Amino acid sequence: MSLKKETSRETQMFYLKVFRAKGEYLVTLCDPEVRGRSFVSNGVEIKIRDEFYGTNLFAEDEVISECKKATSINAIGNKSVELLVKYGLVHPGAIHWFELENEKIGHVIMVR
Repeated sequence: MSLKKETSRETQMFYLKVFRAKGEYLVTLCDPEVRGRSFVSNGVEIKIRDEFYGTNLFAEDEVISECKKATSINAIGNKSVELLVKYGLVHPGAIHWFELENEKIGHVIMVR
């Protein structure tokens, strides 16, 4: 992967990691605000770990470039899922919403 790390504060940034195995291209994506957190909704728990979602921040154009190549995408965070919807990579109806006390967090898994 030849992504360059983006440092500008003017653009929206996302944590992204790519996994390649047996012809599959999995992209994981999360908002900086959800990194390191855990969510539980209807018995489903998800932990936002660096090992899975990455430790480097990337700009929107780099994220979309990688997601367009993906055979599967796992994204969490409202900005991340909204970005995927904006570019037609996922349908809004596919978003699972973690309904928390003070907030709602979007999560989506896309498989081609």
